[in-house]
Amino acid sequence: MRELKDLRAITALIEALEDTAPAVRREAVVTLAYLRLPDSIPALQARLFDADESVRRVAVGALGFFVGPALLEDFLRALRDADWHVRVEAAIVLGRSALSSAIPGLRAALGDAYWQVQKESIASLGRLGAAAAVPELLAFTRHELADLRRAAAYALGELRAPSAAVALRSLSSDPDVEVRKAAAHALEAIGKVSTLPD
Repeated sequence: MRELKDLRAITALIEALEDTAPAVRREAVVTLAYLRLPDSIPALQARLFDADESVRRVAVGALGFFVGPALLEDFLRALRDADWHVRVEAAIVLGRSALSSAIPGLRAALGDAYWQVQKESIASLGRLGAAAAVPELLAFTRHELADLRRAAAYALGELRAPSAAVALRSLSSDPDVEVRKAAAHALEAIGKVSTLPD
């Protein structure tokens, strides 16, 4: 069905969203995402409340094709979902949204219990130009997990925050090579727009 892009199948696909089998519901969501039909948005929004985590997760991703202010509350709700996989997907989608109104929700997600959610929230704050989040991002440059230090360095580089220069320089001796690379990249980006403080 996806290969054919058969638009006549939308009724059957929407009916499949109510199937008792999570795998069927999930495949219906994925197919509707592929077709990218605006008429399917309400049905996809309903799947954000699905009992199955994997269906909710793919529904967030599917709605990401239609991201805009009208769907912001749906994504922010998904950012607070009970399952961390759904929260990760929501953080990613919000980072691609270009919606500055998503920034407060992403800043709140920096306190998530799962580092994977924190990592994607950090990256999204960088993409969205969330300058107000610089102090929170600086704290992650000292995190025990290298993935979070690296994400923070890249985000600070995207924000071109001169106030981050000292913290980024301290990462030049980080034990993780990818963190060191991210810090060097960030310092280069900052150096292009300002004189670095000593």
